[in-house]
Amino acid sequence: MKNILARGGVEFLAVLLGITGSLYIDRLNNENEIKDETRDSFISLIAELDENINNLELWHSHIEISLNQFEILLGTNNYSSLTNKELDKIILPNIKIVLTGKGRVSSGAKEVLDYLKIKQVGVDEFLNNSFDEPVYVNIDVLDYNSRTNNNESTMAHFYKNPQEYSSTFMRFCKSSDMFIAGHYHNLKAPKLISKQNISSEDFNIKVIADISCDIDGPIVSTIRPSTIEN
Repeated sequence: MKNILARGGVEFLAVLLGITGSLYIDRLNNENEIKDETRDSFISLIAELDENINNLELWHSHIEISLNQFEILLGTNNYSSLTNKELDKIILPNIKIVLTGKGRVSSGAKEVLDYLKIKQVGVDEFLNNSFDEPVYVNIDVLDYNSRTNNNESTMAHFYKNPQEYSSTFMRFCKSSDMFIAGHYHNLKAPKLISKQNISSEDFNIKVIADISCDIDGPIVSTIRPSTIEN
């Protein structure tokens, strides 16, 4: 009887040790797998960081080159040379130019118009009068948009709720020979020139210079950007 109990105790102990050993080995294997996965993740992260650093260094060198080119282009002597040699050659007939926007883009266009000594006039004068010299008008959003419910319009309300406005730009299309688009366009804002506008007999604009170049935006004729080469 004692031998049977002893043998049973040994067998139980062996089974217990086997289970314990198996669990221990499984835990070690899991820990090793976690360590391997962690190591592989760190290796991948280091490789990705190295690649990002290389890309950033490459972009930095491109930016430095571009800035140097802009500095050369916009240098006082070069700018003066450009305006003296090229802009001074321009002689405009008695045309009426409408310029949209009050930001940086339109300010650059306005600077050129002012350099050419083109007279700036007000909205009412531009729409209702004829001139014996080239003139331009610089208009902002409330000059060519109005609220659809006829309530009071403000700049702040327009910027917040452009979808509540409709375009009145057609009145400038009737009076202008050239349109320079220098405004920012919100996708919810009304379009300035539609196919219907262009097809109208009252549409008088001959040249559209879309500096903002919003493809499929406020001006239906802007279907692709132009480049210096093309």
